[in-house]
Amino acid sequence: MIASGFMLSHGSRTIKVAGVNVSAKSLKWTGSIDGEKMPYGTSTLPRGRTRGVFKPDSLELEVYKDDCPILDTALLAASLGKGILMAVFPIIVASTELPAGVPQFDTITGCRFLKYEDSSSEGGENVTVKYTGSYLNVLLSNKPLVFELPSF
Repeated sequence: MIASGFMLSHGSRTIKVAGVNVSAKSLKWTGSIDGEKMPYGTSTLPRGRTRGVFKPDSLELEVYKDDCPILDTALLAASLGKGILMAVFPIIVASTELPAGVPQFDTITGCRFLKYEDSSSEGGENVTVKYTGSYLNVLLSNKPLVFELPSF
């Protein structure tokens, strides 16, 4: 991705999960707007569109096994001892290309892993663990994907 005239690569990212830096092979999240409608009234052209609702689709993190004990301990602490899959935590992604790149900080809020995936096979490399889960919102350099004013 090119940002501020600099190419950002996976190696230029620092990923912090539940307050712990991890060596991630991959991190992926997707979100979309669901239920948008275009009201027509009596017109043949749409008169506008409804807001729809934000739907956080998926969250996937693949971590190298060397970092799993540290990450699992942080998740257990974040869950107050209830279990790794019960923790709710933020993921912070910092991206920059030094020396002149402008740092970007993305925050994935309200994360919770719902699935823990590890496997081993003869002749295969068993070097990563995959966590799959959900999240509530994403702040891209402190700009939310969806912003809603609180109702009183």
